Amino acid sequence: METMEIIMNKENRIPETLQQRFQQQVEKFPGEFAMQGKEIETRPVPAAKSTGKGGCCKSSKGGSCGTAAPIIPENACSVRYDNLNRQANRFAHLLRIRGTAPNVVVGLLLPPSINKVAAVLGILKAGSAYMVIDPQVPESQLLSILGSGKSPVLLSTNTLLEGYELFESGRFQQQTGCDIITIDDPEELLEGQPESDPDDINQSTDLASITYTADPSGKPICIEIQHCNTDLEDIFNII
Repeated sequence: METMEIIMNKENRIPETLQQRFQQQVEKFPGEFAMQGKEIETRPVPAAKSTGKGGCCKSSKGGSCGTAAPIIPENACSVRYDNLNRQANRFAHLLRIRGTAPNVVVGLLLPPSINKVAAVLGILKAGSAYMVIDPQVPESQLLSILGSGKSPVLLSTNTLLEGYELFESGRFQQQTGCDIITIDDPEELLEGQPESDPDDINQSTDLASITYTADPSGKPICIEIQHCNTDLEDIFNII
């Protein structure tokens, strides 16, 4: 698989990392909306199957019994900078525990949501790069992307993964080699993770994201993009 790196002239490069630019916005406008009235496209997905495992009961409002309200409620269409930062920090601390590092790519196979944006920011704050995967991608293409070794960690949901035959057969992780982190319930996954800002371990020339396209013959091409070549606005448009 061919790899292409996006490179700009040094004088045009942005000196800060994406997370540094986001942090500047958080410090300037903590109580203002980072995303407001964002239209989130919803796509039909199969109902999640029961795991048969016990667990904390859920309240009628969608939160866990006896716990505080979620930082970003399910299906939220608006979020303030301070709350988006708190949620991103929790993702970042979790990912560092799972061994992410600079230039390590974390794949996202997630439905549209503000928590998806928080997860991307969390990946960057953890020091890693992100790769957004279309939830409608065919299984063969998904295996090709993940099997390339570009993304050793995958954030997804059981609801989406259960649509793939290999996941149902228990062979998905074996085929891809990915450490799969499922976030059907972000609050449950992130419970106990610090909301404080992690140390920034990146440089602006580190990898920020990768994406896949195809040449005229249909051959997949991996495009690598550095922090210095990416606009912060691109993160908020990921939904």
